[in-house]
Amino acid sequence: MGWKQDNIFAARLGLTAEAKRLILLKLKDAPRRFPTFWGPGYDWVPDHNWGGSGMIGLQEMLMQSVGQKIYLFPAWPKEWDVHFKLHAPQQTTIEGRLENGELVELNVHPAARRNDVINMLGNSGLNP
Repeated sequence: MGWKQDNIFAARLGLTAEAKRLILLKLKDAPRRFPTFWGPGYDWVPDHNWGGSGMIGLQEMLMQSVGQKIYLFPAWPKEWDVHFKLHAPQQTTIEGRLENGELVELNVHPAARRNDVINMLGNSGLNP
């Protein structure tokens, strides 16, 4: 666990089950007075890299961009509901909500970037 970035690597590879397992380990409450005093990874508490790599891993599970394309949920477990707002390249903001494995809300700003967004879960009650 420590500050290793295996959760980020798993998310980037689309290994949903592995990314989920590693995120749950990385972001669980620490056994200290303050739940975010993770570590020691290798040498100190609190280990700020622990939370930082956890946050990056969550974002990578939720959204990745390659070239012009923005991929939503490339390693996100369908059973995890989420409401998110993230910044993507080219001054793009993506806000959405996933409930019960369905994308129920999606806002893309600027709207011209909407066609570059790909829902990797492939299910949506939303019109393209």
